[in-house]
Amino acid sequence: QRVDETEVEALLELVSRRRDAPQIFTAAGRRLARYYFAGLPGFFRRTSRRLPARLRERALVRTLRSANGTLLVAEELVVDRAPLQVRARGALTARVPGAGSACRLYGAFAAQLLEMAGADPVRVEHTQCQGRGDADCVWEILADGSQPSRRDPEPASEPQWSSLGST
Repeated sequence: QRVDETEVEALLELVSRRRDAPQIFTAAGRRLARYYFAGLPGFFRRTSRRLPARLRERALVRTLRSANGTLLVAEELVVDRAPLQVRARGALTARVPGAGSACRLYGAFAAQLLEMAGADPVRVEHTQCQGRGDADCVWEILADGSQPSRRDPEPASEPQWSSLGST
């Protein structure tokens, strides 16, 4: 059953008022990725880690693109391969007050989904945000240790309490 977009936006706005909103959005994005990955074809889930790097990259890009409209909501979503980045215009999370803190949901979603599909550990940096006045939201997907073109003012981190648990 599809949830109304205005209800989701209201929930995101409610969470964004919390002091620990960045951690909540990060944990929620990771959980959504696990849920989404579980719904992908079994063949892809079983073989994605064993594909040659180039084929795996193509499959990962296609998987990120397919998430728009199901779990990620944006008027326009583009996934570029070189460098690997997600660009969204009209992202639901950017419409929520809080200078883009809800956009961590998409970044954590992308990182978790890529890692589950066999990518080496990645870091996703939210380098541009419509909620902070930029034209688009841009998430750069980086190998650990590399630097983005512009840093997010608050690094995303996993919550340190056990009440969120894991699925």
